[in-house]
Amino acid sequence: MVLIFPGITEPTAVSVINRIRNNIQKHDWSRIAANLSVSASFGVSARKEGESIESWLFRADQAVYAAKTSGRNCVISYGYIEQIAKRSKQNQTPKKH
Repeated sequence: MVLIFPGITEPTAVSVINRIRNNIQKHDWSRIAANLSVSASFGVSARKEGESIESWLFRADQAVYAAKTSGRNCVISYGYIEQIAKRSKQNQTPKKH
């Protein structure tokens, strides 16, 4: 499923999606099956100016994959993935003496 929120920032989209995720988790699913619990993982990506739809959706898909592999039932933005990669790269850069 793809949700598009025109005109909002990635952090705002993460906040909105977190509320949706939380409501899914808290919902009483017992009418479907006893003791059923449902969770959801989401990836968020803001479209960059001039970016193709394919590239944008690829980045959103990468964020979904990261959410699923990081314990599920969470929201991860591609911006967060970029921050982690940047920090990791900075930590691997040899320091000059």
